[in-house]
Amino acid sequence: MSFEFEARFFDDLLRRNETRRRMLVIGCGPGVEVNHLAEVTGVPVMGVDLDVDPRDRRPGVQLLRADARGLAYFGTPAKSRLVGGVGGRARAWEKVVWNLVDWWKRVRGQWENRRGAHAGFTDRELAGLLGQQFGRVESVSLPYYLGKYPGLAGFWRTSFRLGLHRFLAPSVYFSAAGEASGQAAGR
Repeated sequence: MSFEFEARFFDDLLRRNETRRRMLVIGCGPGVEVNHLAEVTGVPVMGVDLDVDPRDRRPGVQLLRADARGLAYFGTPAKSRLVGGVGGRARAWEKVVWNLVDWWKRVRGQWENRRGAHAGFTDRELAGLLGQQFGRVESVSLPYYLGKYPGLAGFWRTSFRLGLHRFLAPSVYFSAAGEASGQAAGR
């Protein structure tokens, strides 16, 4: 079985995409297509399927046995954040530079992911995007921050209650599961 057409097709799509870094194939079967895609496109490819054997892979390929129809978690920078990367592992000066770059893009009207910014999404934007594909979408940002920063639990609870988390939390987190209504019917 050859996946030459598919590999060239996706390689062409990747070449048109400015963020050509990696590819995810959900429902990859035994991994033959994934191996071929990695070879042709030259980008790392991860394949996910219920019956895949992680040992059947080539360089540049990661195979994962998992149910992609199950619960999924999503995290992204909070687009309305005032400061980002505060809790990250980078050096202080790197965090300052990242934030200056972010603010410069905001000032210039380039605070969009599609314009090369690391803008992320607001709670509402990410919930809307996920709601198009999943039946159940739930913000898990507050539980995330309570777990990550237990000494600041009062601060995080208050900021979420007052809506200030939109500016104070550097990221937003959601869980999603199930199909959106109409998905199965071929909406």
